[in-house]
This record gives sequence, C-alpha cells and structure tokens, in this order.
Amino acid sequence: EPVAAAAPPAAAPVGTGALVPIKEETVEFTAGLLGGVAGFAIGGPVLGAIGAAAANYASKTDSEISDVISAVSKSSIQVYNYLASLDSKYE
Repeated sequence: EPVAAAAPPAAAPVGTGALVPIKEETVEFTAGLLGGVAGFAIGGPVLGAIGAAAANYASKTDSEISDVISAVSKSSIQVYNYLASLDSKYE
C-alpha cells in the first residue's frame, strides 16, 4: 500500500506575523477561556463553565473589571504569539 505524503506545513500569516490577531473577538474569547481554566482549576468542570461564562460576560461590559480582564487577555495572546514565533523559529 502506498503511503500518502504528509501535507506541507501551513504558511505563517502575512502582515503582523501574529498567529492570533488581537481583536475584540479574540480578546473576549480568550477572557472566557482563561475564566474557564481558572474555574476548572479551582472547582472542577461546573465551576469552569460558570467561570468561562462570567469572564466572557464581564469582558463585554463597560466597567473597570472589563478593562482588567481585557488587559489580561491581550497579554496572554501576546505571550502565546511570542511563544509560537519562538517555536517556529527553532523548528
């Protein structure tokens, strides 16, 4: 049986070079993701789901907590993009 050749790796996005762009949608998604991870670590899957929903909702409101959550989400996206660029650099 012939074995199919592996697909070539996807090309890096052109422009900023960021794997995940920092937009409002990605910041809100990351807020929910981080809230879910924090809730899961503290109280399991139920608290993880509640934490994800609460963090996602809080990131969409006009309050001080929204600014804090957005800043943490943006920072985590920047860290992820940096680590992904290091990974691709040393492959």
